[in-house]
Amino acid sequence: MTELESQDAAPIRRDVGRIAASFETPTGRRIGCIRNVSREGLFVTANHLPAPDEAVVVTFTDLRGRAVCISGSVRWTTRQDAGRRAPEAVFGGFGVLLDGSGEAFSGFYRQILEA
Repeated sequence: MTELESQDAAPIRRDVGRIAASFETPTGRRIGCIRNVSREGLFVTANHLPAPDEAVVVTFTDLRGRAVCISGSVRWTTRQDAGRRAPEAVFGGFGVLLDGSGEAFSGFYRQILEA
């Protein structure tokens, strides 16, 4: 078992505030914010939501200023709700299941566990 796996034996979802990100799907490139991170994936808020099962590449800067680019698939989306008062509720979001985390994402995940 790796150090990362031992830190995350049970699925931990971690609120990371807002990390600016861009994402690309077959239908185009958009911007959003990463709000939660787990060992298996991300939750990204955005004004334009990709469709479930769509391939997605998410690019962002980690806590040390390094670029991270990960790929995965959209597993689910939340609807937009303009009637809510909280600004973050206006945008919907989507869950990304990673296609293998890679070293850059593993390093980022360790950073947020240590933060």
